[in-house]
Amino acid sequence: MRFTVKKVLSAAVLVAVTGGALAFSGASAVAQQDGTSRINDSFETVTTDRGGVVVFEDYGPGAPGGGGNDDYVQIGDEGDDGYGVRAYAWVNGNYKGVKYFGKGYLEYTIWDPFGNVKAGQRVKIKVCLARWSGAPNENCGSKTRTITDG
Repeated sequence: MRFTVKKVLSAAVLVAVTGGALAFSGASAVAQQDGTSRINDSFETVTTDRGGVVVFEDYGPGAPGGGGNDDYVQIGDEGDDGYGVRAYAWVNGNYKGVKYFGKGYLEYTIWDPFGNVKAGQRVKIKVCLARWSGAPNENCGSKTRTITDG
């Protein structure tokens, strides 16, 4: 299941519980217990054939058993094609690293190259397919977003 589908379902539950309405655009507001709101700056990019996805998570559950986490990447293999997925990350043009994930179709992993991203910083993520960890990139996609509230 795509990460964005999970987010839409979670938002629908939030709306049902609070009686409010959410509008989905590039970023969405999330109500906090203290009555304030926080902007959800999460976004994704996919390979040109949609076989790989990288999602920047502004805040989410993090790695299983690790508790909530701020500012990390989920890497997903969504193609039954024998390729692995390679993810790259930058903040304000500063390269943060690369991670290859070759576990297989419909498998996902979490990678945290960022530390804490602050309001006004620009996050870029890139995703490519590769036959193995040392193979050339194929079908790459990328996206950059300025973070609203850190």
